[in-house]
Amino acid sequence: SLAPGTVVCEGILADYRARVRAMSADCEAYRVRLIDLMAASKFEAKVPDWFYQFRLIERDVSQRLRSRLRSARGAADNRKAHPCDPCISEWKARRMRSVARAKEMREDRAAVIAT
Repeated sequence: SLAPGTVVCEGILADYRARVRAMSADCEAYRVRLIDLMAASKFEAKVPDWFYQFRLIERDVSQRLRSRLRSARGAADNRKAHPCDPCISEWKARRMRSVARAKEMREDRAAVIAT
């Protein structure tokens, strides 16, 4: 979930094919092009005070969002089937049958020795 006042870069969302979804009706989102912000900051001789604060927030949120999206992508990749999964499952089934057969043989041998 995004906190109120969060700045989200569309480029990061596009890189990870992520989406932002409104969870309630009282949500507001504004789409501002970066070129417009840059133009607004360069319009006057002195850069506005809000511009550096905005860039700081943008960088911080971008790093956090990129980290969360990378983690989500890794979790999704780990859930995918691996090409070796059928081989591993077959090996496990053979091993379990072998262990069960060995246990039966031990029990049979113990029963023969006990009698």
